Amino acid sequence: MRVLVVGHTAPGGVFTVGSHHLARELRARGHRVAHLSTPVSLAHALRWRDPEVRRRAGMALRTRTGADGVPALVPLTLLPTSAGPVHLGPLSLRTAVPPLRRRLADLGLDDVDVLLVDQPLAAGVERLVRARAVVYRSTDIVESAAKVRAEQRLLRRVDALVATSSVVLERLRAVRPDVPSLVLDNGVDFGRFDSSGGAVERRGAVYVGAVDDRFDWDALAAMARGRPDLPVDVYGPTTVPVPALPDNVVVHGGVAYERTPGLMRQALVGLLPLRRTDLNRGRSPMKLFEYLASGLQVVSTLPPSVRPAPPGVHVAAAPGEEDAALARAVGAGVNHDGVRAAREMDWADRAARLEGFLEGLLDGPRP
Repeated sequence: MRVLVVGHTAPGGVFTVGSHHLARELRARGHRVAHLSTPVSLAHALRWRDPEVRRRAGMALRTRTGADGVPALVPLTLLPTSAGPVHLGPLSLRTAVPPLRRRLADLGLDDVDVLLVDQPLAAGVERLVRARAVVYRSTDIVESAAKVRAEQRLLRRVDALVATSSVVLERLRAVRPDVPSLVLDNGVDFGRFDSSGGAVERRGAVYVGAVDDRFDWDALAAMARGRPDLPVDVYGPTTVPVPALPDNVVVHGGVAYERTPGLMRQALVGLLPLRRTDLNRGRSPMKLFEYLASGLQVVSTLPPSVRPAPPGVHVAAAPGEEDAALARAVGAGVNHDGVRAAREMDWADRAARLEGFLEGLLDGPRP
């Protein structure tokens, strides 16, 4: 198959996301694959001090191929994909310099079998790229006005739906019950995070991931206060104010993806302190199986989206339950059962399931 994966995050930064893993694994399975990320526009010049903006701008004029062999494109556009509540995706992509179709044609991918879209703001790309099938892979319940409008536009044109949780898929199928669909939970780069190779000294609790408006500072503080002897380390780009926290909490900021396995293997417990909202209940955090592959017990404020729940996940379902959940996790020791469960969620397995779904879609009847 010729597959163009359209994701929200450019490869090579702090975050390696599901679209990167699936592109890599589909290529490893013999398919011709490229990854297209959210454009960088002239409007981003106002945020030039942001290192991520500068990194993406550096990728914008030349297609780069990483160690995984997947060409990565970041369009340079005159217009952003959104402006406040307005979705500009179709118009934005048509202002790309050089033209997006030309760059894709250079790769032989201006005409593809599957256009796999993760980024709703890229709606409109299906008008620029000829595709036998357009598949929307949704990883979240979208909330902003521009993303809602973009998703509605994309849903009118898709041939199939893939979602990272049943909660997300249920919402999509309310709009498009007529197309094939698949729940495909996020996976783990098991070989990178596997902790079964040797014993290490473990201490404390760790969170690695985005620190944004989905993060529950109150839950984190409650855990830390319940175990003042336990170091709690928070790693990840922080886009919200950091409140006053107990003395045993250290907020480190962003960390390179290559460092995350080592940070996780040094801890006893992995934390998923997410706000208890409907938006978060639809998420399939990649960190869950990365923690498990690293041998960590996990404390989460939300039940896992994957069913059955993997071993070693301790849920603090309501405020006031955090310290007890953390105590159970610390007392449980290394999570060997969690390592075995994570092995079954390797991205190679995720890609194989997706491959089967896409091949069936291309071979089968359309709605």
